[in-house]
Amino acid sequence: MDTYRRQIKVDNNLLLRLFLTSRESPFRRGQRTVHVSFKTMFVGGVHELLHEMQKSFTELGLMKVDCIEMSWIESIFYFWFRKGTSSLDVLLNREIAELEGYLYFKRKSDYVQHPISIDGLKGLWKLMNQEGENSPDLIFTPYGGKLNDFSESEIPFPHRAGNIFLIHYGLN
Repeated sequence: MDTYRRQIKVDNNLLLRLFLTSRESPFRRGQRTVHVSFKTMFVGGVHELLHEMQKSFTELGLMKVDCIEMSWIESIFYFWFRKGTSSLDVLLNREIAELEGYLYFKRKSDYVQHPISIDGLKGLWKLMNQEGENSPDLIFTPYGGKLNDFSESEIPFPHRAGNIFLIHYGLN
């Protein structure tokens, strides 16, 4: 089966984001390597998540030790703020340095309505491996899930019309 074209329907309580970063290889001096990681949020318990992941993404090999159970507000701290941040007061702080640890960065997003072709993925990989001081970071965020349970008249979200995911580009 062509894994690039596989479409999987997952539990609406699961958000699975893909992060691609390119850095200098620790093993081959002067060459770059692409790091792939997944950040997931699941509204439910660890056992439900493990069952869903085993059913849909066995190749990731997720185990209970890889999971952290927390409240929704704790997940905001986990994903967006520096380690050790736990006071709700930080949510009122608008300083950029608090959000990502970077003073200077550029971000852009595009909405994708069709799967990326194999040639497109190869071009993306080539871009990620280009030499340079600042290479791009990419985040793929799927759309759908719980949002699809609400009509547009109930909860406005103009970006959902036909978009299957968001691709977020970043340079630090």
